[in-house]
Amino acid sequence: MDKKFWFQMAGLSIVILGATFLAFNYKYLLPFTSQIKNSGKQNISVNSQTKILKIVDASGNIKVALDVEIADTNEKRNKGLGYRASLATNSGMLFIHTPTKKYTYWMKGMQFPIDIIWILNDKIVDILPNVPPPIEGQTDETLERYSSTVDINRVLETNAGFVITHDIQAGDRIVLE
Repeated sequence: MDKKFWFQMAGLSIVILGATFLAFNYKYLLPFTSQIKNSGKQNISVNSQTKILKIVDASGNIKVALDVEIADTNEKRNKGLGYRASLATNSGMLFIHTPTKKYTYWMKGMQFPIDIIWILNDKIVDILPNVPPPIEGQTDETLERYSSTVDINRVLETNAGFVITHDIQAGDRIVLE
């Protein structure tokens, strides 16, 4: 076999190995792709801060661990999970608020139902399961508002059914890593 064939085989091998590496280590692509299009409606940042959040019962037993995006700025909190087609299993968005008070949420731009978990410091104080997305064509003025029943400083939004599936209850605690 001639040299040209072997150079082509080496080049093809490098391309295949590189593609395989990047497919399983996509975080190396993030600096080159700052945003992805979502259904042509709105750009969603891929380079958002994520952490592991564990929910534990009163005895300290871990009920579930999930990946959460942190919404700790007004821009991130206002956008929330709106305009996304879905949310990965065992993932969510943790909204961080200052000061501690009763906060109101709405479902503007939501395309799927969610569970809303109201948290004071690290303790779950209230749960609002299976909050539906708005009806198509509904105006901002007619969107239902959802408020915590007590003062809180964190809100966790997950896929609807998460609370029931993992038996999440008021009194459980969160541990953010």
